[in-house]
This record gives sequence, C-alpha cells and structure tokens, in this order.
Amino acid sequence: MQDALERILPDRTTRVIAHRLSTVIRADRVVVLHGGVIAASGAHAHLLATDPVCQRLYGRQFEDALATTHASVAPTN
Repeated sequence: MQDALERILPDRTTRVIAHRLSTVIRADRVVVLHGGVIAASGAHAHLLATDPVCQRLYGRQFEDALATTHASVAPTN
C-alpha cells in the first residue's frame, strides 16, 4: 500500500489514517490522536524521540511484531 501511495500521489496532500505506525513512517507530518484529542504532531522521528504516547504505541507494535516473529521461529519439541 505504501509503495502504491508513493507512486500515485507524489506532490499531493494525502491524509492517511492508520493503526500501524509503519504506514506513516515516511509522512511529512504525523498527528497522534489519544483519547479523542491531538496528543502530538510532527515528523515520525521527532515524535518517537519526544512523545510518550507515540513511544508507547511504537513499543507495543514492536513488542507484538517481535512476539509473532519469535513464536514463528520457536523450536518445537
């Protein structure tokens, strides 16, 4: 999906609503909603470095991905 957006929508303003942070990692601006209000706004790297809500969300997604990866490669007895 990300590749398709990059090819189809260059030089256009596009709004993407996503739960997966990997979907918005290359966005110029990310707006973090928490509890129905804007908790933070900025570039992904800046938010990851400074915003506790974004850090928590990223950490949860990373933990889930790591758990799935470990479960799929776990040795069987």
